[in-house]
Amino acid sequence: MSDIPPNNSQELVFHGYDGAEAEEFIRSVKKSAKAAGKLRDNDWIVDEVSVALAGDALRWYIDLDEEAQSDWARLQRAIVRQYPRKVAPIPGPSEPNAVPTPAAAALHALAAPAIIVTPEKRFYIRIVFRGSTGAAFVTIKDGLPSLVPTSSPYEAIQVQYSLDTKQLSVTKGNCIGDCISLYYYSKPNWKWKGPDGGYTETIPAWLQHLPRPFSEFNKLRNILSWNIASDGAIRPSPPPPNVANLPAVDFFIRLKHSQNTQAIFAFLDFPSSKGYAVPDDKELLDLKLEEV
Repeated sequence: MSDIPPNNSQELVFHGYDGAEAEEFIRSVKKSAKAAGKLRDNDWIVDEVSVALAGDALRWYIDLDEEAQSDWARLQRAIVRQYPRKVAPIPGPSEPNAVPTPAAAALHALAAPAIIVTPEKRFYIRIVFRGSTGAAFVTIKDGLPSLVPTSSPYEAIQVQYSLDTKQLSVTKGNCIGDCISLYYYSKPNWKWKGPDGGYTETIPAWLQHLPRPFSEFNKLRNILSWNIASDGAIRPSPPPPNVANLPAVDFFIRLKHSQNTQAIFAFLDFPSSKGYAVPDDKELLDLKLEEV
């Protein structure tokens, strides 16, 4: 439950602390509009919202596209997507092999619904940062091959998943029809310092959109198919010939770059689970499908 006191109709303020505050803010905006006789006045409402934002919410709002800023229905959806309500974790059973109660099992199902992927569904590719509470979506900027983050779902690309080829294809945004791929080097060439002071080499890759038809070179140097986990997380499949095992992939961005040039990279064999530290100028993230 949020510790932020509820807004009132006299002073609407939204800082972007959490999902509970976001819901209370939307409710307060509607109450304020109704009291002023402006409940169906879109322009009046979006103007009120624009001057009520502060802190992280204001920074996020500034980066929204004008279409979302000027449409209250879209703006509401953008707010609840950016600031979702957090579900408290379900305590595990006291015994390792204990069976959870039906109530606990039902709550767990609500907390982590499975993603059902079918060919006709469209998805955003959601970015979940591991080191912060921020979230974003994948988009294409200025026709560049690399994929980059955006805070706005209206700028995000949409994709469909083929159960036959396991390919993700762009269905909305720039470069419709392109395939989402990972372009990788043929051998390790990035070094990371380990816990013992030694170094390990890793294979870097770039998340890209690749036009069809694919050249023989692109088939050789790109991972074109993906596995989708029950929570929507995407993982390349199969691994490239020079990577024997691919149990997980560490996606990341370089923090020193501006958002418009923050290409999404990946390490195909980054041993983060073995104590190798992530440099301060990079942030690890996960990519998950989110139904439109």
